[in-house]
Amino acid sequence: MPGPPPKDPQTRQRRNRKPSAAALSAAPSARNRPLPARDDGAPWHPQAIALWTEAWASPMAHEYLEADIPGLLVLVDLTQLYWTRPSAKTAAELRQQRIAYGLDPMARRRLQWEVARAEAARRPDPQPSAKRAADPRLRLVSSA
Repeated sequence: MPGPPPKDPQTRQRRNRKPSAAALSAAPSARNRPLPARDDGAPWHPQAIALWTEAWASPMAHEYLEADIPGLLVLVDLTQLYWTRPSAKTAAELRQQRIAYGLDPMARRRLQWEVARAEAARRPDPQPSAKRAADPRLRLVSSA
C-alpha cells in the first residue's frame, strides 16, 4: 500500500533557502561610484581606492543598497588606516567588515549569493573521443 503523494515543493514549510539568496551576474556592475574625498583632505591610499573600485565593479554591487554606502565608506576608511598604520586590531575589524559586505568567499556562501560561472568554464570538451580513447578504464568493458 503506497503512502500519501509527495507535497508540492511550493507548500513546504522549510525550503532551506534564505531570503537573501541571490544569483549574481558575473558581468561587471555598471553601478560604479566615485570615491568621495576624505574629510581631512589627505589622499586615499592606493589599496583603499582599489577596494572601493573592486567592490563596485564586483557582482556583489548589484545587491548593495543606498543604505550600504556609509558602511562601505567605513570599510574603505579601515583599509586606509590599516595600510597607513597597520595593527592586528585594525586587521580584525577590516576582516569583519569585508564579511559584512560579501567580499569574502565564505561570506557569499553564508549569504547564499552564487556568482554565475564564466561561459568558458562550461564549454564542452572539443575532443571528447581522444580522451575516451586514452581512458584505460574503457579496456575493461567488453564490446559485445
